[in-house]
Amino acid sequence: MLNNHQQWAEQQFGKSNLGDPRRTARLVKLASSIAKEPGKPLVNIAQSPADMEGAYRFIRNDHVDANAIAESGFQVTAEQAYSH
Repeated sequence: MLNNHQQWAEQQFGKSNLGDPRRTARLVKLASSIAKEPGKPLVNIAQSPADMEGAYRFIRNDHVDANAIAESGFQVTAEQAYSH
């Protein structure tokens, strides 16, 4: 189990195929922030207005496919299960 939220987010989502590496980087940053402050609203965990705007742009982006995000999580889980 990873104790570091940034490390966890990178492991879970760092290989997501979202069509642009900047989208993947935003996903990792967003997941890390949410993991660091679970249960808090996004507006309360954003480190700056720019981070909050970036998160909202990511969420509203038509090019971000939820299935691609889920698939990357599934792949990591399957790899971890296989290693055990």
